Amino acid sequence: MGAPRPGMRVLIVAAITERINLPTLPLGAALVAAATEAHGHEVGFLDLMGEPDPEGALRQTIERVRPDAIGVSVRNIDDQAMTRPTFLLDKELAAAMADAGYRAASLGFEAGDDRMLRAYGKHFDTADVRRIAGLLADHGIRRFGFLLLGGPGETSETFANSLDFVESLDLDLLKVTVGVRIYPGAGLARTALDERVVAADDDLLRPRFYMTPNLQAWIRDELVRRGLGARG
Repeated sequence: MGAPRPGMRVLIVAAITERINLPTLPLGAALVAAATEAHGHEVGFLDLMGEPDPEGALRQTIERVRPDAIGVSVRNIDDQAMTRPTFLLDKELAAAMADAGYRAASLGFEAGDDRMLRAYGKHFDTADVRRIAGLLADHGIRRFGFLLLGGPGETSETFANSLDFVESLDLDLLKVTVGVRIYPGAGLARTALDERVVAADDDLLRPRFYMTPNLQAWIRDELVRRGLGARG
C-alpha cells in the first residue's frame, strides 16, 4: 500500500497460512501495525494463520473495519526446497499484485553476491533477485531492499559486489544492516564461539552480533563514501 494519509483506517493482514514446518508468528506485520498506529492511524489487524476460512475472515474484517488502505504481509517467494524448488513469483503473480493494488514489495535478499547468498543458506541467486525486481518494476510496484553485511565469509570483494548489485537495481528504498544477530543453537553461534566473539557461558539472551573480523570500520567508511546509511 502507499503511505497512509493522516487519520486513515488501515487494515494489516498477515496472510501466511502455511503450517508444513511451524506456524509463523506475524511479528513483522505486528511491527508495521504498531508503527502505523503510532503515526495516528486507526489500525485493524487480521492474522489468517488461525482462520479455518481465510477468505471469509478477510471479507468480514474488511466489512467491519472499512479500511482506507490495506497492507498485506507475505513471507517467501519460493518454498526454500533444495531439490525441485518451487518459485512462487512469476509474471502473472506480479500483474495480479498490481491489479490488486499492491504499491510496494520488500525484497529481503540480504546479499548481492552469490557466494554470500550460499553462505546464508539461500536457495536463489542474484539473477533471481534481479528478475523479480524487474518484474515488480514493470508493474509499477515499488521495491524495498534489505542488505545484511559482515556475516561469516564476507570479504571486501563480496561486500563491494553486494553494493554494486543493489545500486544496479535502482531500488526505491534500501535498508542496510552491518553485523548479524547471533541466536542460541544456530550455526552462527558455533562460528562466533570458535572465533571467540562470544564466550561458552554466554546465553545470548541479550543481543549479540557477529561481524567479520577487521572489516567493520572499512565497511562503515565505504558505506559513507557511497552515501548509504547503516544500522548495526
